[in-house]
Amino acid sequence: MWDWILEYWLQALFGVILTAIVAIVKTEWSKIKAIGKGTQSLLRAELIRSGEKYIERGWIEVYAKDAYDKCYQSYHHLGQNGTMDDMHEKVMDLPTNPIRKDENNE
Repeated sequence: MWDWILEYWLQALFGVILTAIVAIVKTEWSKIKAIGKGTQSLLRAELIRSGEKYIERGWIEVYAKDAYDKCYQSYHHLGQNGTMDDMHEKVMDLPTNPIRKDENNE
């Protein structure tokens, strides 16, 4: 009798526990992917907002350039789709000092 219990019921119990663990892992993995996609969307929005600001202004502070690059690298590691590469290059090419009007007239 104990052999039958050990052989069949423990196997069934192990199967139920394994199925529950797999379901939990799938659910949590879906949540992690959703958090990653949401984070990527927020990073992209910030890159666009600040990138347009600095490009329009024509220059960027050193600390802001570093922060922009770090934000871009995080976005890139989350699985970027290539749409931000051009803006990133433009921002990284901006001078770090404001262009004075008297310098433009020379």
